[in-house]
Amino acid sequence: MAEKQISTQHLLGIKDITAADINLIFDTADQFIEVI
Repeated sequence: MAEKQISTQHLLGIKDITAADINLIFDTADQFIEVI
């Protein structure tokens, strides 16, 4: 499976992130919850 990455190098602000970036962040957070 290919590793997904957000479209920016940092998250200092949310102005330039896309809906796909937000979904990826939430999906990643869900995976961390499963580990904890």
